[in-house]
Amino acid sequence: MKKQILCLIIVLQFVITLFGQDSLKNNNCDKIDSIVQFALSKVGCEYKYGSAGPEHFDCSGLMYYTFSHFGMKLLRSSSEQFTMGKKVDTKELRKGDLVFFNRGKGVGHVGIVFDVDSLYNFRFVHATTTRRGVCLDHSYQMGYKTTFVGARRLLECDEISRNLILTDLSVSEKRDNADDSVLNNTQQEKFYHVKKGDTLYSISKRYKVTIEKLMKWNHLKSNQLQIGQRLKIVH
Repeated sequence: MKKQILCLIIVLQFVITLFGQDSLKNNNCDKIDSIVQFALSKVGCEYKYGSAGPEHFDCSGLMYYTFSHFGMKLLRSSSEQFTMGKKVDTKELRKGDLVFFNRGKGVGHVGIVFDVDSLYNFRFVHATTTRRGVCLDHSYQMGYKTTFVGARRLLECDEISRNLILTDLSVSEKRDNADDSVLNNTQQEKFYHVKKGDTLYSISKRYKVTIEKLMKWNHLKSNQLQIGQRLKIVH
């Protein structure tokens, strides 16, 4: 009970500070907000290694449980989650991004960002230790500033339509960085005509490519599609 009260006090302190900070770098997408708020609702829950909810979590288990609640399946460990989505530079961090830290010889810890200030410092919620459970921390705190290894974005929010865009969670970083300017001998162009009910996400899953590539190949500025629209696919 004392641990839960302490965590709630910390939450209140963060929220009070949050309203006085620059929020220009924070995404206003309602669905991303809902995902982050769901993770925040687990503050005070106990830490348990190997657990993924609903009352006990390890760090990657909290991410797995949170995204599963919204129909998105993540890989289970923090090192595996570090291969998902797309890499994000610290200066581009937004609410909803996953942040990763070294533990020992490699990536061993993960949290989800809920606030970024004008100096690119970020706050995140994570399942940390058996003593602290699910809590909130800051990137410049001892133990996080020196062990931070990078961030990944699993979700995008279109700036025009405010609709949610999901990155292809199954595509590796090596493929994301492939040069699309020249087609090799095994690559071909084909075209797909948009049908009723199609989305960029469903089309990207069908052809096993990222949404970012679909938008680049077709010079799309938003995720809005029209029935009959022709989309170029590079395979």
